[in-house]
Amino acid sequence: MYLATDSLFYEAVDTYYLPTARNFSSALGPEVQQRAVRDGIWWVVRFEKSYSPPPNQGWKVHVSAHPRNAERVLSIVAVYLVEIKVTFKFALDFNILELLNSKAMARGSSGKFITIYPGSLTQFREVIEALAARLSDEQGPYVLSDMRYKDSRAVYFRYGAFSKSQSVDPMGRQILSIITPSQELIPDRRDPYFSPPDWAQWPFEDWAMPGDDNENGSLLAGNYEVQEALSFSNTGGVYKAKDRRSRKTVVVKEARPFTNFSAAGGYDAVDLLRKEWDILQLLKDTGVAPKPVELFQEWEYHYLVEEYIEGIDIRTALFKRSHPLLQLHPNRRDSARYLRSFFRLFLSLAQAMQKVHQQGVLLGDLSANNLLLKRNSYRVVLIDFEASLRESPEGGLHDRLGQPILLYTPGFRRMDRASGQVYDVSDDLFSLASIMCYYIYPISACSALRSDLFSTVYRELIHDMGWPEKLHTFLEAIIKGRVGLKEVLAYLEREEARLVQEIRAPLQARNGEGYEPVAGRGRGGGGRVRRSAAEDPVLDAQTRQELRDWIAEMTRFIEAAADPSRATLFPTDPFAALTNPLSLGFGTGGVLYALQKAGYPLSNSWRQWFVQQAEKADATAYPPGLLTGLAGLALVLQELGEVEAGARLLEQANHHSRLEADYTLYYGTSGVGLANLKFYLVTGDGSYFDSATRLYQRLRETAQLANETAFWANEFTGTAPFTGLGFGQSGVALFLLRMHQLLKDDAPLRLGQAALRADLAHAVTVEPGVVSFRHEGTLEPYLEVGGAGIAKVLLRYGWFEQARPVLADLYRKYFVLPGYLFGASGVIDALLDAYLFTGDPGYLRKLRRPLEGLGQLHLFRPKEASPFVAPDKIPEGIAVPGEGLLRVSCDFGTGCAGVLRVLHRLLNLDQADFMLDEVDTYENLLEPAGQAKTRVPAAVSP
Repeated sequence: MYLATDSLFYEAVDTYYLPTARNFSSALGPEVQQRAVRDGIWWVVRFEKSYSPPPNQGWKVHVSAHPRNAERVLSIVAVYLVEIKVTFKFALDFNILELLNSKAMARGSSGKFITIYPGSLTQFREVIEALAARLSDEQGPYVLSDMRYKDSRAVYFRYGAFSKSQSVDPMGRQILSIITPSQELIPDRRDPYFSPPDWAQWPFEDWAMPGDDNENGSLLAGNYEVQEALSFSNTGGVYKAKDRRSRKTVVVKEARPFTNFSAAGGYDAVDLLRKEWDILQLLKDTGVAPKPVELFQEWEYHYLVEEYIEGIDIRTALFKRSHPLLQLHPNRRDSARYLRSFFRLFLSLAQAMQKVHQQGVLLGDLSANNLLLKRNSYRVVLIDFEASLRESPEGGLHDRLGQPILLYTPGFRRMDRASGQVYDVSDDLFSLASIMCYYIYPISACSALRSDLFSTVYRELIHDMGWPEKLHTFLEAIIKGRVGLKEVLAYLEREEARLVQEIRAPLQARNGEGYEPVAGRGRGGGGRVRRSAAEDPVLDAQTRQELRDWIAEMTRFIEAAADPSRATLFPTDPFAALTNPLSLGFGTGGVLYALQKAGYPLSNSWRQWFVQQAEKADATAYPPGLLTGLAGLALVLQELGEVEAGARLLEQANHHSRLEADYTLYYGTSGVGLANLKFYLVTGDGSYFDSATRLYQRLRETAQLANETAFWANEFTGTAPFTGLGFGQSGVALFLLRMHQLLKDDAPLRLGQAALRADLAHAVTVEPGVVSFRHEGTLEPYLEVGGAGIAKVLLRYGWFEQARPVLADLYRKYFVLPGYLFGASGVIDALLDAYLFTGDPGYLRKLRRPLEGLGQLHLFRPKEASPFVAPDKIPEGIAVPGEGLLRVSCDFGTGCAGVLRVLHRLLNLDQADFMLDEVDTYENLLEPAGQAKTRVPAAVSP
């Protein structure tokens, strides 16, 4: 939904997409065209107020269609609805219709070509009956969220919201809502199955609600016993099942008719499934693809059964092996071992590709997701052939099996391919080289954004792994089409031993291995050791000048990217579209905050625009919290000198209905409490301190105590509490520390210490003296969740010994993302804190490693490197990729603004953001005589 336009930035399709000349509105009569008003990806047709407007919620009708009948269906429906003057909407054009039924579309939202809003239950019954009769010969994709009307294959219905009545969850995500009979606002659920609210009565008197007529339960074709769902998409599920006849485990792939269709290509998911079956038949004796078992239809859905392959994906292999760029202290032996695994894996993949090509098949969509590795041998088995093509024996592509399919994975397909160019072997080889690069470091997706990724960035990565440069020369030859598959195979077969002999020690072993930080110095209570940048020999003149240049060029880029017509003013992360456009974390607020902190003179027009927009913010569209909510906007306004405007928003946050729904620093009670303390320090108004105290008391009441730890839970945590600064207990501990300092009470301190112990209890030892923290199955070193954020709080508690193994996990050069919350910038920020709080210059030396990696891996000039945007449409300056590495973003949490802020903070050894370190100075004025300043771990009160 954010990559559909040829833009350097993530652009919401409902805002920036321009419908084609042959859009669906133009196919209708003049009366409809005059009334049709664009609303996002829809044309909406309304009627005068003299006619009954639709209610806010109720039973509504959906009509589905496919490219071959869409205009005819729309014409039939529109003529009838205009005649009876009922409001309706329909997709903009064929491209949007394809998007609504694409594989990646949310299953609960797909299939809805036309939506109709009857004015009453009686009218609903009349409309649905009339349309079912008029469309009796039409069909379209099944609308999963709805009930199909009787035996129609085009008309569906569900109970839901008619207008954009919405609420927000604690993270600020907009939730379309309906109102219960007791006037409670609840989410308007769009499940991929019919699920009306309990209180919505079945709307028909002459037709009973259909029951579940699946007599076989989980059996498919009376034989395949589904054991688990491996994945779901809009086209259907992929299931692991037991073949009751053979007793073998199989994979069953489902295809729903009219989904994932292409108007230009004339195919849909069922056609692709049949094509994959035919391709598997061609490859069944090669040993490099699953063996086909059966192709069948059950009800209206189609299924392909194939052999189940026991294996691991390449990402698992990447992290499982001794990767020299992922280890803290790799040696030459580690680098050689990983190079051997590289040759073994990609010789197998190249051999598999050769066997496929020998059958006259081109892979079409080969990416890191389309192969499995046998656990011990690393033998490659290819999967997912729906985009594969068959070559014709006479040359060119096969009439039926050679049809190009517009399915590909960004970063694994050539971006310079000319429109209409015939797919050939060189395209498969490009994909092979992209996967090779992914195995070296998993950022090859960024080649969709940077044309220089393979030529420059991967040269540095290979160098830092200690691998010979001639390997990069080989990869570049594949990417540029200078060698064929035969040469690739020959290279992989003969060069392994020679290259292994030429390996040097990897970068981390050559530069700084074995460093141990000294114990903390200065104020044992977590006070900061102030220095100027000029006093630190580690930040030499060259480094300081490089920082100044980066800051100037990134500021230049952000300024040039500003566009007042944007809801966010600057290009931001897609999360701003899901939440709100102004937020500190992902919207305008964070960008202005970073520019202000960097000393950039904000234009009056930007400042006025933001203040005016922020004054319109309210609790119906904004959550209370820091990162995406009202409290964060209040802090931005305060930083901009608009204290009164910020105070009004903070007051709304303090009385928000969702304030106690979340405990966290970034999204809930703790962050709002911290914002109140900030306003207390700035204004001296005791009411803010009172508000913070009330929030502290609420946290104290809701804390769950166990084994000298304290933790909190919310609707997202499930049974296991989250860890970290943003989502976890460390963020709460930060607020509790500041309450202790200002309240002059040890109770919040003890509770905060218990919260920190709760996070530390989840530490995972990576190697001796190094710990990390697991989040959703992955060890994370980052700020929002992971070690960097936890370390920042440990330092402020003065727990330097506990912080040391956490900080040790941050001594890496490369991180997949550059951003503040989940990337290299947040890691740099934490290491800078370690230096400032302990006074140990070793942390500043270690900080140079991720700083150098940020510069080499992520900072780039889009104007010189974009593979698909004309240079005259790209701002001058340097930028970084946003989340996903596919587009540039300027927001604070994931993009340029957060990176800019950290670079400026490093250059000036500035105070940290949103940690309220000014309380440490304030504490000196208020601390009772004789009270120890050192904060040591203490047992939690019962």
